[in-house]
Parts: sequence; C-alpha cells; structure tokens
Amino acid sequence: MARNYGDDNKSALDAKSDAQKIAFAPIMFQA
Repeated sequence: MARNYGDDNKSALDAKSDAQKIAFAPIMFQA
C-alpha cells in the first residue's frame, strides 16, 4: 500500500483498484 505518493489522484485510483480486488475476490472464489 503506497500512500506516500504526492499524486493524490494516483493514490485514489490505487485505493479504488485495491477495494475492487478485495470486493470481487470472494465472488470469484465462490464461482
């Protein structure tokens, strides 16, 4: 988790991507 970035937009995109991975992982494992 890189939260030291000066670019807030990239940090926000990374956080959103991580959240989506965490959200979809259980669905993929259950499928």
